[in-house]
Amino acid sequence: MPPSAIFYNDTLQPCAKNGTVTWSGLSSPNLPLKFIGHNYPEATNDEVRSSCLPLVASFLSLLQQRATWYNKGEIRKVVEVIKSMLSDNLLSTPPLRPAHIGVMAPWREQVWKLREELRKERLHAVDVGTVEDFQGRESRVVIISCVRSNKRFLEEDARRGLGVFHERKRMNVAITRAREVLVVVGNGELLSKDPYWKSFLQFTLRHKLCVLPCLPLLNLCERRLTTHLLTTDTLAQNSILNRTGTTFPDWSPASCMQRVRIMRLTRRNRACLLQGVSRGKS
Repeated sequence: MPPSAIFYNDTLQPCAKNGTVTWSGLSSPNLPLKFIGHNYPEATNDEVRSSCLPLVASFLSLLQQRATWYNKGEIRKVVEVIKSMLSDNLLSTPPLRPAHIGVMAPWREQVWKLREELRKERLHAVDVGTVEDFQGRESRVVIISCVRSNKRFLEEDARRGLGVFHERKRMNVAITRAREVLVVVGNGELLSKDPYWKSFLQFTLRHKLCVLPCLPLLNLCERRLTTHLLTTDTLAQNSILNRTGTTFPDWSPASCMQRVRIMRLTRRNRACLLQGVSRGKS
């Protein structure tokens, strides 16, 4: 699993005796992990925290004021995932309850808004907190809300030690809190800029544990492969397209899996197709 491979050189061995969470949203029961990608934008509120008297607080507000972030699209997705899991709760062993689910986010505003939305759904027993709140704790199910979608703020996050990007220790804590199921909701394009998250995403891609939109780290590999295999001879490219009856779409996320199949076909048949084209020229 990713934590052992990414952080511990595959030296960790699972020894705990856990229950089993059965959820229709899992691609493979043997790999209870899911990444849900999105392009939802984040938003910010100004957060002022002070336990001082009002007059002192107003004087210190500029020093204590900071931006805190939330992502409405992720909040909706997290609530949707929780409700979906609980709809299958009796299939789990033991039956899954709201108190067995933990949701973590790196920003306080996201935590507060998640709690608010879950209360509206009468799911107040779901444990919601920051990554630091979950230090030393575990839950049967953990859902991580990454929040950030705009690369513009990554440098500031790194400088202040905030968020889950380029924060190896915080990421390690986050993805090792789940005993039975881990779900990560985040922007795949942004996460792939972090080498540790990129390894995590590559694992989910290899084992078909991710939900579109497709990740750009895969798109980049496919583009390079396509250029290498198909641009050597334009007639060979046309031959491939004519024989498969398939046209290459633009490089949009929706056509990710179709492109993978075409790439596999291309690698297998490139030699014979080029041979046929050469004979046709002569």
